[in-house]
Amino acid sequence: MGCAQSYIGIKPDLCTLGKAIGGGAPVAAFGGRKDIMELVNPTYGKCAAERVYQSGSFCGNPFSAATMLATLKYLDAHEDEVYSHINRLGDKIRKGLKDIVEELKIPVQVVGGFSTYEAHFINKPYKNLREFVKRDTNKLRLRDLELCNRGIFKMRGYYAFTNLAQTDEDVEKILDAYREASKAVM
Repeated sequence: MGCAQSYIGIKPDLCTLGKAIGGGAPVAAFGGRKDIMELVNPTYGKCAAERVYQSGSFCGNPFSAATMLATLKYLDAHEDEVYSHINRLGDKIRKGLKDIVEELKIPVQVVGGFSTYEAHFINKPYKNLREFVKRDTNKLRLRDLELCNRGIFKMRGYYAFTNLAQTDEDVEKILDAYREASKAVM
């Protein structure tokens, strides 16, 4: 429930959370230290110039708020079950992608952690942004299009995520699609 900050043991000054807290619904939240959050309070200070204006398209939206509340209640009650499931599937997909890369002998780096995964077309592990931008984005774009043609949709060039609804059978479908899509672009 504490996201990456719990895993690495930090307490951030400010934390932003996205759609995952609402089960994919259009919702986001932020929070942090009291002294920072006070600046967002509409009653803070003597005038508007002393506070930070905050707004959003879905602020106060009943659907988003209800979805977020239901998701957080479910996660609170089933935390171990949910996170062990999605992280196990993430591990399985990354391992499978690494096996595919070795099998096909293609210049791809499999990255991600927990429930995330991606396979970048680059011939060696990258250590920084300057190295990362050297990945073959054309092959990445074509591979992601090939995945879509095989029934696996992911945002082009972005990390993919596992979810609670996915099964081991879904992982096999994902890996089969990655194998064939990778062959198609090489």
